[in-house]
Amino acid sequence: MRGGISLGRERFCIECGRTEHEVKLTSKMLCVDCFLRKYPLYEVKNRRMKVKLCPMCHSYAVRRNFARGRGLSFSEAIKALVEDSVNKMVKLPFYSKITIVDFKAPENFVKNRFLIPVVVETKHVEEDVAESFTLEIEVYAEKCPLCKRKEKGVSEAIIQIRKERGKLSYEEREKIIDLLRGLAEKSRDPKAYIANVEATGGGVDVWIGSLKFAEMAARVLRKRFNGSMKIFRTFGGLNKSGKHVLTASILIKIP
Repeated sequence: MRGGISLGRERFCIECGRTEHEVKLTSKMLCVDCFLRKYPLYEVKNRRMKVKLCPMCHSYAVRRNFARGRGLSFSEAIKALVEDSVNKMVKLPFYSKITIVDFKAPENFVKNRFLIPVVVETKHVEEDVAESFTLEIEVYAEKCPLCKRKEKGVSEAIIQIRKERGKLSYEEREKIIDLLRGLAEKSRDPKAYIANVEATGGGVDVWIGSLKFAEMAARVLRKRFNGSMKIFRTFGGLNKSGKHVLTASILIKIP
């Protein structure tokens, strides 16, 4: 047959004419090279991408915001960072899937900037066809806005704990601080941190990063110690969006 698929019993590529003894053929009667030219498995949008990684909390910013990775170990953050970056660097057709074969990264922040070479493999979802290529991720160490905020001791609320009569004992003060720290660790609010603690003449003042968390924690303290609570809310300065920041002073009195 001329222009057909078979020559006697031997099959061949309908594009280049090479036989199945010379090359591997797909179900579409194309050799792998011709198949990939007709049905490319990927399109690389960026061969190299710059990513910011916070050295304190390990959150990272693939594009703009430090949206993911907070609280992960360094190695876990690097793995997640690589996966997110590759998915943004490569565009796949519907018939293809991607696998990260290998990447090399340091075990910790030995430098403020390092390069991660990533070996990527794309496979056809039906055909036994695959193609590998290499991408590069340039990682920069930069503190995220939240960690910068913590370092500066920025707070949205102050919880003032006082005794109705007398002074808080050292044991009472430590119990209160431990309770607040435990609540902060369990909270999903990223601003739920203790910015500062100051012992006063008769009690303790605790500055909290999040107003929402502070009000919740204050209610827990009031209930735990069977006390009373008053909240005084005020508008502070302007944030980056030009909106007034709501702050609060929360007074808790315990028997």
